[in-house]
Amino acid sequence: LLTHGPMASAPEPLRFASETGRRRHVVLPDGSGLLLDAASSVAVHFTAERRRIELERGAARFDVRHDAARPFEVRTPGAAMTALGTSFSVDRLSGAAELRVFSGRVQMAAEGQAPRVVPGRQWALFDGWAIAGGSFDPAAHADWQDDWLDAEAMRLGFAIERLGRYSAVPIRLGEPALSSRTFSGRFRLDEPRQSLALIGALFGLQPRERADGIYLVAA
Repeated sequence: LLTHGPMASAPEPLRFASETGRRRHVVLPDGSGLLLDAASSVAVHFTAERRRIELERGAARFDVRHDAARPFEVRTPGAAMTALGTSFSVDRLSGAAELRVFSGRVQMAAEGQAPRVVPGRQWALFDGWAIAGGSFDPAAHADWQDDWLDAEAMRLGFAIERLGRYSAVPIRLGEPALSSRTFSGRFRLDEPRQSLALIGALFGLQPRERADGIYLVAA
């Protein structure tokens, strides 16, 4: 005999967000640590079988408590990172996702790519087409967690997004075609206007204030 009743629905995810210019520490239900970059947000889906986090915007670091029975996965559009007992960060960017592994290992699965295991002290960037990567020193280059923008052949568009998380005024490029140009160096995130001017000078650009934000334009 079939009976009709209300269908079970998935529980609502927990949501955490940070404000512009301010990071936020959170302890997740399983005891794992979450550090949100400024202007970032996540949706946390934890069940008895799995732990899944949607990085909705911005960046976050995860210090994962080991639980072999429940995989810990972080998702961005086009990519999924599964912790293999570790500490790592994920940065959601326009059309891209960057993974930095501070310790342990993380499997990165991206659309159209074979899954890749990224070990500690390594980073990987999926730009929608391919995965690039390299090494870094977590003690010297903790990136946004220490108020720094650590750029190594970084795209200008990505730098603008990251600086924008610390600016009360929107930051934009005057010409979108400039977004793919790359540069290297260290710049303060907590001084976004000054850093924007320094980065712009590398390309012969300068910040100009308009009614709807600050634009980096030709000098």
